[in-house]
Amino acid sequence: MHSEYSALGVEFVGVNTRDKAGPAAAFEETFGITYPSIPDTDGAVIASMDGSVSPNAAPRL
Repeated sequence: MHSEYSALGVEFVGVNTRDKAGPAAAFEETFGITYPSIPDTDGAVIASMDGSVSPNAAPRL
């Protein structure tokens, strides 16, 4: 979705709720993730989206 919609001005941000920095970086490299990803080990980022995005939501249009 990122490659398809970023040209239209849509911005993506990954929220990493589980992995430490090393495994998260390896995942991003393996799967060619080019959008920024932020760590959320304490759940503060997900909590700030309460009511907007389900914590287990998959990207969709």
